[in-house]
Amino acid sequence: MIVRAALVILPLAMLGCAASVTRIAADASVADAPVTPVDVPPAVDAPPAVDGPVTPGECRQPSDCGPPTMSSVTWCADSSSWSCIDRQCVWECRGGRRCDRSPDGCVRCDGEMREHCPGRDPCTPGWPDAGQPKDSTCARAWTREPSECFGPWVRMTSDGTLCSLQSLFTGAPRSVLACRRCQTTLFGIEPAP
Repeated sequence: MIVRAALVILPLAMLGCAASVTRIAADASVADAPVTPVDVPPAVDAPPAVDGPVTPGECRQPSDCGPPTMSSVTWCADSSSWSCIDRQCVWECRGGRRCDRSPDGCVRCDGEMREHCPGRDPCTPGWPDAGQPKDSTCARAWTREPSECFGPWVRMTSDGTLCSLQSLFTGAPRSVLACRRCQTTLFGIEPAP
């Protein structure tokens, strides 16, 4: 009976299912041996496995973000879809891409040769003061928050949100800022190439 109990407890201890486990003698001849506690380190939170589930709002691919059910600004009504940017689902005007941020802050999207980096790539001219919000799908004033911009990217310094700034290609300086589930049309700003 003691051997059977040890065989059950040992695998549980190895999997981290308990904070501490009691060692039981496996040999029946030492059944009266004193019980000795053995510390098992607590389980450490690990990032999700590559093939495991992602938490809501997070992604590895645009398809992780779900069906296209978000509202869009007028200029993007027929062209918006989910992108996966810095592991966050972002409702972009011309979405469907995956963009990753490296530890040094540089951003590169799948299928694009160029990466954009803070401190190296120029900020969008006029950001944020020249931008006049004309249409938005949310109430958060993204253009008035402290931010760091580089190329077509804006990172909100308050919470680290990485937003894309895409040209609307209207012949006038008009862009759309996409931050997670929010789109904002900005007149007076054209993203840096």
